[in-house]
Amino acid sequence: MKKYRKIPILITKWDDGNAKGWRAEIADNYDNYKTSKFEDINFEDIGFHFNHSVDTHEKDCYVFYLRKDAVKAAKEVNEKFLNNKAKIWFNN
Repeated sequence: MKKYRKIPILITKWDDGNAKGWRAEIADNYDNYKTSKFEDINFEDIGFHFNHSVDTHEKDCYVFYLRKDAVKAAKEVNEKFLNNKAKIWFNN
């Protein structure tokens, strides 16, 4: 049972039959994040969420073709919006 002490940004390989690539997701309560167990966290897609400056969206399968692009987006979000308070994790 993994506990995330810092705001988690999760990079995962994705293939749901419609979209294939890499997702970068962030805990949905990142503004007031407290240490949480993995099972208790609801992750949101940061690719669409931050690139389009919206809180919610219909397109919930935004993926990056390359892992390095997902990592780059995660790093940018961490620097620009989170003041480096997040940590990037890889799920596979």
